[in-house]
Amino acid sequence: MSLLEDFEKMIRKEVDGSVFILRGSPGTGKTSFILTVLKDLLSQNKKCLFVTTQARPEEVRVKLKKWLGVNCDKKEKEGVLKIISFSPASSINLDLNELNFNLSIALKEFKPQALFFDSLTSLLMYNDPQIVTRLMQRLVMKLRDLGASGFFVVDSGSVGEKTVELVSYFLDGILEVKIEDSSPNPIRLFRVFSIKFGHSSLEWTPFTISEKRFEFHKREF
Repeated sequence: MSLLEDFEKMIRKEVDGSVFILRGSPGTGKTSFILTVLKDLLSQNKKCLFVTTQARPEEVRVKLKKWLGVNCDKKEKEGVLKIISFSPASSINLDLNELNFNLSIALKEFKPQALFFDSLTSLLMYNDPQIVTRLMQRLVMKLRDLGASGFFVVDSGSVGEKTVELVSYFLDGILEVKIEDSSPNPIRLFRVFSIKFGHSSLEWTPFTISEKRFEFHKREF
């Protein structure tokens, strides 16, 4: 069973058309989660738009190839994958209207079935959260018009909880990851903190990150 299937079983609904924010401290597995979901959707030939403020497109391609075995060049030529990068340095002085314009063009022309945004952290750190929230609202409306799903990553250690909740207001759910430090074997945990029209639980589900994927420990959801 794929991670996507496990996740849909966990929330008791299909991901299609739902938009989530995934929060957690740095290094807890947020990017691993969205990249694994990305791989699962690409295996179904669904069109995916990956937006990064954390790395150059080449770095994303290398990670997907090395870690998950995804041939990005092939997927991009087939028209099912598009990667857009806003470098970390430019996020400090990034014109959010320009960002909104560029993403709007990409959504209109590419028409993805899923958007992955890694991450909102720098935008929220260097811009007014109210302005970022309005940007999010416009993006979510465009995703809903397309019937597309969305996953937005944010570092909870760098951005306050109230800010995350403000940005999450127009979304369908909040997902969380954390590491429970029980050295020498730290435990990685995931939960659906809140969700509209689905199932949420404050119960944490253990997961592992192997060479191939993010994977929940086997359990009944």
